[in-house]
Amino acid sequence: PLPLRAEVRLPESSLAFLPTWVPALSAVKGTAAVDVKVTGTVGKPVFAGSVQGQVAEADFDSPSLPSVKDVRLRLRADGSRVILDDVSVLLAGGRLRINGGVDLEQPKDPKLDLRLSAEEVLLVRDETISMRANAAITCRGPLSQAEVAGTVDLVRGRVFKEIEFLPLSLPNQLPPPPPSTQIGKAGAAPSLPAPLDKWRFNVTIRSRDPIRLMGNVARGNGVVDLRLTGSGTAPVLVGNVRLEEMWVKLPFSRLNITQGVLSFDAAHPFDPQIDVTGESLTGGRQVTVVVQGRALDPKVRLTSSPPLPEGEIATLLATGVTTSDLTQNSDEAAGRAAFILIQQAYRKLFKKRAVDTADDEPPRLSFEFSLFGNDASRRGVSAVYELNPKWRIIGRVAEAGTFRGMLYYLIRFR
Repeated sequence: PLPLRAEVRLPESSLAFLPTWVPALSAVKGTAAVDVKVTGTVGKPVFAGSVQGQVAEADFDSPSLPSVKDVRLRLRADGSRVILDDVSVLLAGGRLRINGGVDLEQPKDPKLDLRLSAEEVLLVRDETISMRANAAITCRGPLSQAEVAGTVDLVRGRVFKEIEFLPLSLPNQLPPPPPSTQIGKAGAAPSLPAPLDKWRFNVTIRSRDPIRLMGNVARGNGVVDLRLTGSGTAPVLVGNVRLEEMWVKLPFSRLNITQGVLSFDAAHPFDPQIDVTGESLTGGRQVTVVVQGRALDPKVRLTSSPPLPEGEIATLLATGVTTSDLTQNSDEAAGRAAFILIQQAYRKLFKKRAVDTADDEPPRLSFEFSLFGNDASRRGVSAVYELNPKWRIIGRVAEAGTFRGMLYYLIRFR
């Protein structure tokens, strides 16, 4: 066998030169020291020595990359084994740590015995989503067929989404539909590159805290309970995501989600089954919206009491009145559109987000505006206060300044 002998020694030195070699870095404040000796043969090397490093802070050119602070690196080699005494980093305020060892008895297929722990490590953060995670994961076995197991707890999850209802487009003004989307090749699940393609996975993914869905239209919580199994070539995601305390605020109605589950199964691991039911009381009618089917091909069913065609129900949810009401009272339709436009213009001009009321009770007070039209008796402002699902108080101020108050009791026939 060809003998091998090499030594690498680097006294404690500054790492300020790294940005010259790594364009993504703008500055590095830290030091590193190396003292490693390699003997034995090419086929069976023997290692001895240590590598140490400490970085107080590393800055990136891109503001989208997370902050990196307090990097610690302590490795030592003993024969055919490399031991990770302390490899850790403070990533965007969360600590990520790896320890364990690697057995190099077979250099072409080393054996891994690694443990990863995370404490509120940032997974993703942009304008629409922010997510952190705690994790306790092990990676054991040969590099060619390692097994990854453990748990990932999602924490401090936030999803933000602003939706605008205006301008409304006519059918002939709508953009062309996007091309159909497939998962991977020929609709297959995604796969990992070698050597990860032969690794086995058994990772539980859950939400320690409910993921808060926050926006001007939809509010609620998402509870995750998933399990990632299978191999790198055929990963399998099973479990469910439950929607809790969720509601959707449409321009003139409110849709309360009474049931919401996204189910992942082995047959369709990345195309969940949707089962969502929502109810709304608008225009004196009880409306039920049911969304079922696969995420890539969901089906929506609308029903109401008293019964209406689905097209009428869709108009009722969006505008608070049916198409026949809009035709008969064009001034009311114009007033409703103007009210939506004023709301959106206010948020754009003054950079106002929708008020965060995710933890509040649904508002009981609503307003209706009829500011246009030739009939002066119909122009005015109405306020509706819901005492409970059966009793309502309605007050109306007409253009002439007259006031009218009413107490309503709702009776529904099925």
